[in-house]
Amino acid sequence: MKGKMRKLFAFALAAIMVLAMGITASAADSGKITVKGANPGTYYAYKVFDGTVSENGGMSYIVSGKALTYMNTQANDGEIKEGDTVLFTLVNNGGATYVKVENADAAAAWVQNHINGLIDTTKPDATATTNETNKTAVLENLKYGYYYVMTNTEVAGSAVMLTSVNGDVDINEKHGVPGFDSENPADGKHAENKTYQIGERIKYTIQYSNALNYVNGKLITDYTVEDTLATGIELVPGSVKVYVDNAVSNDNPTGEVDFVVPVTLNNEVTGTITWAKIVENADGTSHLEPIYDAAPSVITIEYEVLVTKDFVAGDEGVKNIVKIGYITEDGESSTPEEEEETVYTGKVEIEKVDGRDPKQYLEGAVFVIQRSTTPEQGSDSITEYMTKTTDAEGKVTIGWTQNIEDENVYKAITDENGKASFEGLKEGRYTLVEIEAPEGYNLLENGEEFDLNAPEEGNDTLTMVYGSTISNNKGTLLPSTGGIGTTIFYVVGGVLVVVAGILLITKKRMSGRD
Repeated sequence: MKGKMRKLFAFALAAIMVLAMGITASAADSGKITVKGANPGTYYAYKVFDGTVSENGGMSYIVSGKALTYMNTQANDGEIKEGDTVLFTLVNNGGATYVKVENADAAAAWVQNHINGLIDTTKPDATATTNETNKTAVLENLKYGYYYVMTNTEVAGSAVMLTSVNGDVDINEKHGVPGFDSENPADGKHAENKTYQIGERIKYTIQYSNALNYVNGKLITDYTVEDTLATGIELVPGSVKVYVDNAVSNDNPTGEVDFVVPVTLNNEVTGTITWAKIVENADGTSHLEPIYDAAPSVITIEYEVLVTKDFVAGDEGVKNIVKIGYITEDGESSTPEEEEETVYTGKVEIEKVDGRDPKQYLEGAVFVIQRSTTPEQGSDSITEYMTKTTDAEGKVTIGWTQNIEDENVYKAITDENGKASFEGLKEGRYTLVEIEAPEGYNLLENGEEFDLNAPEEGNDTLTMVYGSTISNNKGTLLPSTGGIGTTIFYVVGGVLVVVAGILLITKKRMSGRD
């Protein structure tokens, strides 16, 4: 009985060892492909050649089926060439056709260009959906071999080798085109507001959310930014900041990256964002690889400008354009993509004329602009007057004061053509008030209310210019009803009549005495 038990135990142990060896062998000849910087969607892996591992750990490839038939049509004396470059050598041995890859990069490109002749794209060996959090797609349980990986949205793909030494392979998504995302409202160039006063600061934000590591199979080494500021806005020194979304780390907690900005004499935000780094190889050589693994990345650029006196007031506005492009590892530059943003400041144009003769223009009328504001919720509104100040450097600032007697109150005086104007207002409701009339004319009793509006989403109305023709009448303005009115004239006239009557009676009496 004991003998039988020992034999049974030995058999079971042997079976377990065989099974374990089988599992080990099975695990040892498979691997996975991790696509880094994966685009949203599904990735497919197709085996082009089978891989066999020799005793010394070397890898040999065997071609069969559809791929063999196609490669035989492309081969000449057992070689497949691209020009003078040998890509593959085909050798028949023991009833199998072995493939030797002679030039890895050129061979991969050839596979990509001839993929429809090599594989059946309806039968992938593995599929994986992109994890959009870490932007990877993992294709698992792949037998050793030479694989082609592609997405459900592109015919182009990447040829990949799995070897006994490197069973797990990382590849970078090399397809797609970098650029602004037209479907993302946050992409492009944006200002915090649409309208500004002279002297205020504008904060611009540029977002470029499809910054890839590769384009057409080429590594991108740099992204270029060119933003030449328009007349009327002046760069605030030290305000330029550049961020890459996945550059946040312990060494770089804010995610802010280096951005070389030249001296701002030309009023530019122009520079280069480094996108690839040099990595030393074990044999003393080096190669370039992406800095940011989780592409597509989002590049964000922020900076501030000052609105100056040269800002073009009115409905034209000031348009500013940013251009973002890239440079590949072979030094080729792309045609930069452009995005623009227009901001505005308002103006008021006055024409002063005679009330009876509109062709007679009046000089010397003085106007101010006022507004009503509510400083805090529940507080009474206050009246403020537009001010204009100029500092020692000649920079102009528009502001507001509650004191009409303030020496900085912005006053517009009509010239010999009856013209006067104000510039530098943001959108809002205002009142145009005459505080001095031309000599010999009556002062206007009431101001003119007007609105300045910039276009908004869904509303293209643009009224950043208010024009008004204002007439004045000659003469003295008589007191209004309810005051002393014309009574004084009647009183004075009555007194004069009485005095005249007394004088007449006195004169007659004196004549009678004579």
